[in-house]
Order: sequence, then structure tokens, then C-alpha cells
Amino acid sequence: MEVHYQLALCFVDKIGPVIARALVDFCGSAEAVFNEKKHLLEKVPGLGNERVQAIFKSDPRVKADLELKYAIDHGIEILFYKDEAFPRRLLRCADSPVLLFKKGQANLNPNHTVAVVGTRNQTSHGASITTEMIREWSAISPTIISGLALGIDATAHRAALKYGCTTIAVLGHGFEYRYPYQNRKLYTEIEENGALLTEFPSTSKPDAANFPKRNRIVAGMSDATVVVEAAIKGGALITGQLAASYNRDVFAVPGRVSDTLSAGCLNLIKKNEACVLSSPSDLLETMGWETESNTKPKQISLPIDLSTEEASIISALQYGPMQVDKIGSATGRPISQVFALITTLELRGLVKSLPGKQYTLL
Repeated sequence: MEVHYQLALCFVDKIGPVIARALVDFCGSAEAVFNEKKHLLEKVPGLGNERVQAIFKSDPRVKADLELKYAIDHGIEILFYKDEAFPRRLLRCADSPVLLFKKGQANLNPNHTVAVVGTRNQTSHGASITTEMIREWSAISPTIISGLALGIDATAHRAALKYGCTTIAVLGHGFEYRYPYQNRKLYTEIEENGALLTEFPSTSKPDAANFPKRNRIVAGMSDATVVVEAAIKGGALITGQLAASYNRDVFAVPGRVSDTLSAGCLNLIKKNEACVLSSPSDLLETMGWETESNTKPKQISLPIDLSTEEASIISALQYGPMQVDKIGSATGRPISQVFALITTLELRGLVKSLPGKQYTLL
């Protein structure tokens, strides 16, 4: 069974997501990796003899058997990076995991995703802002993603549930644990009305080292990340910086200069890693989501000298402003090619850029 080998691959010592993907690409499937000849595997760049030997140890397969049984017994869906249901936005991140465990029915590839993160020590003001933002955004039904931590994370999940938005909680541990214990009821509500997601096997404890890894998934799955309250150091700030490194839109709610929980937000703004979010509508306007429910195809006359590739970009943009990754999905072209084609079309005066890393027809 292929899923058994997919799990086993993730349990091989010293093989991370990058090497795992290289192995699957080289061999054709996870099962083929374990059936390949050792001398051929050594040709995979970055693998080396030590990692090759680790593949053929019995431990990964034994652990895979146990994990598969746990998943079946507890209704856990196992998603490999080649599966259609795997989060496509996450695949555009070089450090994306190759495998995720999921509880719940939420679609991991919705139209719009927003990460809302912040301090565990939220103020009443921060909680109020978070709730009000999600209430206003609910008109376009975005999926709200966060990390199920105390404070702003939990408030974001609760607001999403209250206002009818799908919410996804990304965990820093395996499904054997419910952490923090104060959020156990919320954990159940999200499982029933959204989804719980983790890259960690069932028995992985909520160790401190796991949470930065969790944060990269929160950032990588989101079109935009909003930091509500954050000190100068902490997980929320890391999430915002990761989102910026993935070329995603980042917003920060400004606060008083003297407020400790505004320091992280102000620092993101100061370093041009985040836009100021002074009202919930700022995000909708910047992302081009404000009026898209009324969007109709734009009628245009195509220049006769457009190449087939250029015409496909123009065709995708007829329905309104789009971000590069969505243009890539609509046209089936890699992001690097989309960027090159858009640059050509801009020079020809057919396309222009907009805030929020979007492009539209002139």
C-alpha cells in the first residue's frame, strides 16, 4: 500500500522534505524508493551512503505500520504532497512538509485563506479587533488559519466559528495530545466544523521545537497573514516573517508605541515586512477581494501578435485582478514563466500591477 511507504519515508532518519521529494521524483513513488537498488539511490543529489543505508533499516516500516493503524482507528486522513487534497499554497514553499495528518472535513484549497496570529497574552483590545476583523471578512467567507494557541489564535478560531467561516488549526504536536488543555473544547469544535492539521506523527509531544515548524505551515497555507498583537520576539512575529519570505501579503495591526504587545507589529511595519492594517476593509481592498462577488469577464480585443502563452495570461485576467500564484493555477504554468510573461505584457501596456501583488488588465 503506497500510503505505508509514504509514512515510512517520513520516518527515515536524516531525510527531510527536500530529500524526500527528490527521492520520490527520482523513483516515481514512495514504494519505488524502498524497492530501488542502493547504488542507484546514491545518484540522488544530497542523499549519500549514510541516508541510503537508513532507508533499508526496518524501523521506518515498523513505525509506519503503527502510525497507519492509529490513523485508521482515529479517523485521521493522511495527505501526501502529490495528493490533490494537499494544500497547493503550501507546495510553493521550499520547506513544505511532504505529508500531513488531518482531522475534519475542511477544504485545504479554498478560494481565500487568511492567517490570524498574535500573542498568547492578548489584551481585551486585541481580542476585540480580531473578532471584528473576522466578522467583517465573513462576507467573502475566507478560511481562517491559526495555531490553536491561547490568546489571539484561539480568539480567531472562535470568531471564525461564530461568523460562519471555515477555520483550520495547525498543531505543533501529534493527535495523541490536545494542547493547550484550555482549548480542548475548541479543539473538538474545530474538528467538527473545520479541520485540525499537523505534520507530526500521533505520539509527537508539544515540544517547543515543534512550534516554529507549525508556524511555517500556517504562513505557507495563507494568502495573507495578519499579526494582531505581538511582542518584539515570539511565534506570531516568526509567522509574519515567514509569510513575507514566502512572498505572501503580511498585515500588522499598529498600536501605541509604548505598548509592549505592539512592538512586534510596529517592527514588521518598520522593516517593510508588513502593511499597516488600520481597519478590516484594508485587507479586502489590498487583496482585491472587496468587489469580486460582482466580477464579470472583461470584454477585450486581443492583439493578433500575442503568443499562445501570453494569450492564456490575458484570458485568466479577464475576470479581474489576480495574484501570480492564482494566474499560474488558472493557466497551468509555473510561477517563473508567469512572472516572465507578465513582465512582457506590462511592457506592452496590456497589464499593470496592483497592491497586494496582483495584476489586472489595462
